[in-house]
Amino acid sequence: MSFPAALGQPAAPGATLELRFCVDNLGLNEVTKTDVHPIFPADELIDRLGAAKYLRTFEITSGYWLIALTEGAQERSAFSSPDGHYQFKVMPFGMKNAPATFQRWVNQVLAGVDRFSATYLDDISVFSSTWEEHLQHLFKLLEALQQAGLTIKASRCQIGQGSVVYLGHQVGSGQVAPLQPQIDTILAWEHPKTQTEMTAFLGLTGYYRRFVNGYGTVITPLNG
Repeated sequence: MSFPAALGQPAAPGATLELRFCVDNLGLNEVTKTDVHPIFPADELIDRLGAAKYLRTFEITSGYWLIALTEGAQERSAFSSPDGHYQFKVMPFGMKNAPATFQRWVNQVLAGVDRFSATYLDDISVFSSTWEEHLQHLFKLLEALQQAGLTIKASRCQIGQGSVVYLGHQVGSGQVAPLQPQIDTILAWEHPKTQTEMTAFLGLTGYYRRFVNGYGTVITPLNG
């Protein structure tokens, strides 16, 4: 057996600060043909949830690992460690087309409930106008997840809320607002001294551009 893509073995921090196993796929990703499957625009998802009265959000547990790799992909996923050589049987974190592949699959799983649900990679939400309607929507979504073999993280659920944190925004009950910790980070940002630092700063502020009138005009001098 050969291992044509033997790779390093770093660990990446997850959203809750736990370490997630991953490998350095830089070389493999550079020669991988891009999967152009679209991911639903975050701003549109945020607006849909912002208008809802009742919301629930979920995070899928290790969803990538439910997608099996072909034999060829398994060989290319190989990596080395002090204990020897290994290769993945399921889709790992860090592969170039993993997000698009996963989004396509989740869209198929939730195709029958997409009228009242939204998905952005492994973040799923249910939104409704009435409580009775919300319970029906919730049951249908959980049923679809169960049939596909998907589970959700109990620690990441926000249940029966009028407002929830979703994709870096506080949304619900007709409102969309930025998160105060993110605002504090922007206000405390050190004055950029290089173009790289400026790009990083604009990337941070750009996520909240909807809340700044004439944002494009304001930052024009900073893009020079």
